[in-house]
Amino acid sequence: MLAALRPEGGESIQGRDVPQLHKLHETQIYGPGREIINIERDWEYQKLREFVKPKLKEFILSDQAYAVAEINRIVWEALKPNLIARDVVTVWHTDRPTYRFIRAILAPRAFRVGEASEIPSAGEKYDNLDVTVYKIGLRPFVSREMIEDAVWDVVARQLAEGGRAMAQKENEDILALLNTQAAVGNNYQGYGATAAAASPGNLQYSDIVGAIAGVRGQNAFPDTLIVQPSEEGDLLKDEKFIHTFYFGGLMRKALGPQEYFQQMLGFRTLTTTLQTSGKALMLDSTRHAGMVIRRDVTVENVVDPIKDLAGASLTERFNIGVLRHLASFCVTDA
Repeated sequence: MLAALRPEGGESIQGRDVPQLHKLHETQIYGPGREIINIERDWEYQKLREFVKPKLKEFILSDQAYAVAEINRIVWEALKPNLIARDVVTVWHTDRPTYRFIRAILAPRAFRVGEASEIPSAGEKYDNLDVTVYKIGLRPFVSREMIEDAVWDVVARQLAEGGRAMAQKENEDILALLNTQAAVGNNYQGYGATAAAASPGNLQYSDIVGAIAGVRGQNAFPDTLIVQPSEEGDLLKDEKFIHTFYFGGLMRKALGPQEYFQQMLGFRTLTTTLQTSGKALMLDSTRHAGMVIRRDVTVENVVDPIKDLAGASLTERFNIGVLRHLASFCVTDA
């Protein structure tokens, strides 16, 4: 059996076949005697997989590796559709509680220099922004009776709702900062310039064009528009946007939920009910703000034997800092 599993180029030591490590795949797993095991064909693994995947239920109390992986998968599946905020900032990972952003506040300039004249210094200046991470979290709990009696996977439901709640908290905190007017008092945290919509209560094509000009006028490159569903509806009813749908191949692309405007003006539109009412943000997502993650969403099993409850603890440590407030423009239509 060992000879059959021996990879090409293996060696024999004292009657045992030992594979050469530099020729192994990363996915190969060793068993007793350094025998290569195919985990997909292992009957214990198959039994565990068949039991865990349909129902987590009692496995929420287990420390089996596959069960823990399945729990994390469920949480992230719930997180993905709601992480709108991470699409509008640059994400940075750190291993420290405080992250320091270095910002250039005066870019160097070159000058014409006469013969034998002194070459001027670059004159570039910097400042810094310290971002201290904080923690968010929640504990979805469910009774053992509900786990035993429910006809649907109540544990998976609780985990999914926990993931959604974590993503929503991220969105609320980040969008609250992005929708703040930048000023000296808040260390220029928020958006830069602002303008009122041409028609109060109605976001129009001309307002978006003005926002693009406002961001590009600061030597930034707008790529993202954040609006509420009602404002998205205003734009889709604007005849200037409707006319652009008639240009051949753009029509098919425009039917996708995130592709309505991207094909015409070169930027994407993110629609969320968490966006501040009456405000539409146009920004350069690569230069405007940075999200610092000390520890991403973490899931841990929690058991309360006194009350006979089972659940999970979800936590995350992060924060956000605005690096260049002028790379964002706000249109108010209230």
